[in-house]
Amino acid sequence: MPEPVTVVGGQVAGLVAADALARAGREVHLVLPTRGVGGGFLPLRRDGRRLELGVRLLELGYEDDHAPPPLADHVPGFGGHRPYTTLVRSWVTELVGDRLREVAPPRITLDGRSHDDVYFTVDLSPLPDILGPRQREEVAREAAQAAATLGDQGVLDDLGDLTLDEASRTNHGETFHRTLIAPVADKFLADGSARTLAAWRRKVWMPLFWPRTVVEACDGGPSFRPRRRFETVGDDGPGAVIEALLRRLRDATDVVIEPVGPLVEASPHGSEVELVIDGRAEPIRATRPILATGARELFGAVGHEYRVERARSVIAWLEVAMDEPLPLHHVVDEDNPVVRVSDSGPGARPRTRVLCVELRHDLAAERAPEAARRGLLDAGILDPVASAVPVFSGAMDTYDAPTAETRDAHAAALARLEATGLDALVVGGATAPGADAFNEQVVAGLAAAEARA
Repeated sequence: MPEPVTVVGGQVAGLVAADALARAGREVHLVLPTRGVGGGFLPLRRDGRRLELGVRLLELGYEDDHAPPPLADHVPGFGGHRPYTTLVRSWVTELVGDRLREVAPPRITLDGRSHDDVYFTVDLSPLPDILGPRQREEVAREAAQAAATLGDQGVLDDLGDLTLDEASRTNHGETFHRTLIAPVADKFLADGSARTLAAWRRKVWMPLFWPRTVVEACDGGPSFRPRRRFETVGDDGPGAVIEALLRRLRDATDVVIEPVGPLVEASPHGSEVELVIDGRAEPIRATRPILATGARELFGAVGHEYRVERARSVIAWLEVAMDEPLPLHHVVDEDNPVVRVSDSGPGARPRTRVLCVELRHDLAAERAPEAARRGLLDAGILDPVASAVPVFSGAMDTYDAPTAETRDAHAAALARLEATGLDALVVGGATAPGADAFNEQVVAGLAAAEARA
């Protein structure tokens, strides 16, 4: 009888791997932290209200979906999950069944007017309505010049070290960039457009388009229109997927769950790996364990202090009088402190919803509730006569800043980890920038389980 597979850490990838191993007939020793299981994909709970930690939507369908390649071919990082979308959808559906429902199309607000989204959908069809005639002509002229100089794709086939600012100005032109890209990126991160790596633009939720696509959109409609499918789980939100997964793990007879503290030290011990866990009297010695901790925890456990700039997120949750779920909104206007608004589910009072309002990174935390309320009013998202009751607010460091400095620090930390000779499968955010996305973690967890089954 093979020894149990040890899985350490509460990131989604680790939970997925433990579940898949158990379902394949392997015994699993799942070592979970006492706090932070789910890595931010589980909401906060306050007085019966669900408070999502930012936008939480399931993206389970693309225009180019097809049968997935072998899991062994998965390369973690931005977009590594794309070939496996149908697999992720099947996995999610197995957990939550017919509770999956498509959400209303997202929106953006610019100059106080609401338009169809271009950020999450990556569909530029609404561009003429967003820009108006004069700006539309200017954007078309600048994008046409980029296409003539660099070709249809512009710089998208080789982003290299380009920043979002450089790539966007080059592909889209100054007017498009100044109107739609820089204002939002700079709300998420200080000088976000100028410091974010173009290849990591999804960390500040910004797209890049072909120059040809911009020109076609200005001329009446792009020839390529992506299809993105955004879903949630009934009134329970996407966190219901993680909750269902945790229930299945707790019910599994082949899974022993041990709640302890964080991973303190990881080192080779003969053919095994020795794992020192805070709050556990004895180290764990395991053959090829699966490590699903955060980057700082894992790199620190092998003796490498991992320090990078972290983005600051300011969030206020308001319970507002509203009968139906609010579509996701981006607020582009620079003078409005709101950057993004999403629906967190039913309020505690009848006919109310809880809105998660993400605000400028540099806003003082104590100003968040009133700034959120005023920003929603100014954007036309909140009816002036509707009640808006603050539920909770806060400011916190969340994700690693998507800069060249972070890239270099992460590469150095990974090299240090590999130099230890640690015979372990690492999954989740420590493997690569962008590998902490939900779909990425599901695929990584399934791949790790397959490798250890």
